[in-house]
Amino acid sequence: DLLERTLADCRAVLGPRDPDTLVVEGNLAVTHVCLESYELGLTMLVTNVETRSAVFGDAHPHTLVARHALATAYHTADLLPEALALFAGVAAQRARTLGPAHPDSLTSRIGLALARIDSGDGAGAVSVLSAALQDAEQSVGPLDELTVTIRSNLAHGHAALGRADLAHAQLERAATDCQTLLGANHPDTVALHDELSAI
Repeated sequence: DLLERTLADCRAVLGPRDPDTLVVEGNLAVTHVCLESYELGLTMLVTNVETRSAVFGDAHPHTLVARHALATAYHTADLLPEALALFAGVAAQRARTLGPAHPDSLTSRIGLALARIDSGDGAGAVSVLSAALQDAEQSVGPLDELTVTIRSNLAHGHAALGRADLAHAQLERAATDCQTLLGANHPDTVALHDELSAI
């Protein structure tokens, strides 16, 4: 309700194509998706992406943020072909404009890999994540939350392929690094140790 009122105020005061209006509109769309109002949320996100593309340009970071959100929404709604195609496009565009090791590029590569895992393409996911892990270690370093996230997802990719030893090794390293970064009692560290014990 608050987002809807804020969006109405932004549209009235700033106009429907103002950058701040588009941010609020995108947030409202994502909220609908999170509440499983998929049809409404996806329709709003598609419109938001189209408007951002018209206002900022197709390759602008603001447009790519919305396009990544739409890809994530497709994945959440179990529309895997749409998610895969959009994640691949966003990851490639972000790599061209920001560089392949930029955090936003790495985030889209993670999204692409997770969609591949859920679509049954574990080998493709491992390929994407292995390359992303190498880039992350060189750009932000091995002891970074993004690197830990990539490593833990790489473990899931190996597990999907039945490679228990490789999955265990990557998850163990992710848990150790997460503990160093965030502490032994941080929820992310605890979750990784729980996953490790389940392998």
